[in-house]
Amino acid sequence: MSRRDLERLAKAMLEAESICMVACGTSYHAAMVGRYVLAKLAALQTDVVIASEFQESCRVSEGSLVLAITQSGETADTLKAVRAAKLSGARVACLTNVVGSSITRESEIVCLTHAGPEVSVVATKTFAAQVAFLLALSIELARMAGEISAGEAGRLMRELLRMPGSIADVLESTAAPVRRLARELRDVQDIYLIGRGIGYPIALEGALKLKEITYIHSEAMPAGELKHGTLALIEEGTPVIAVAPPGEMRRRIMSNVEEVRARGAKVILLSDERTRGAEKVILLPEVGEIFSPLVYIVPLQLLAYHITVARGQDPDRPRSLAKSVTVE
Repeated sequence: MSRRDLERLAKAMLEAESICMVACGTSYHAAMVGRYVLAKLAALQTDVVIASEFQESCRVSEGSLVLAITQSGETADTLKAVRAAKLSGARVACLTNVVGSSITRESEIVCLTHAGPEVSVVATKTFAAQVAFLLALSIELARMAGEISAGEAGRLMRELLRMPGSIADVLESTAAPVRRLARELRDVQDIYLIGRGIGYPIALEGALKLKEITYIHSEAMPAGELKHGTLALIEEGTPVIAVAPPGEMRRRIMSNVEEVRARGAKVILLSDERTRGAEKVILLPEVGEIFSPLVYIVPLQLLAYHITVARGQDPDRPRSLAKSVTVE
């Protein structure tokens, strides 16, 4: 990523009266991670809006900044949202993977993920690249806003730069247990995923990967919402994947794990520590809470892949889906 573009975007966000991130699908989930980290590190409030709902749900003006996140730079709903924002006088920035795409021509500030071509319809490495950029942006914003010291910012950036090694470790350490789990889940009808805090967008992205290529109904929700309806669907043997990264939310999500276990759910826990309450634990390396999306999404991506292969389906070309959604 370009340091100059990162600093320029950070400065524009600090100057803005309001900030809105617009995106679709996987990019929307990356934006949700960004919202969490911006609030936690930089004490910066941002709205995250699904691009197709932008005109109906979000009001921007000359003092606003809209950050559009789109892998292809051609997503029709995101482009429409950006054009509407510009008509209202808002400044527009973008984060994309494609140089010269339509979104870059609509934006005042252009930031690139430099993830390289992604051939599969299903977004995986581009999610990691978007999250990594938003983490770096949050660290820079927090430093510029005086929320963290230059020394702390440097420490966090060094930790971010170590994440590729952690991801490689996860790919190796979880390969066998995830493959076994995929065989067990191959023929299920439903999979539920729960998370709290930064774990919620990880659960959302995991559910999206599962439904995109396995064609199994997969639903993610904030763990606290279980008791507002979904708990009625949990019965003996229902698979529930609990995303439990480090941080203050872990203790609370374990109480939700007990709720679904009491109803017979088959609980699969993603965590960096073994704990009672789950039928299976996918052990992950210890990383800082804000960096956990980069690590915790990997076994969910692998699970979707292995279930799909076990069902005899093509994981790269799911039915009815396109890499770039260019229609509204």
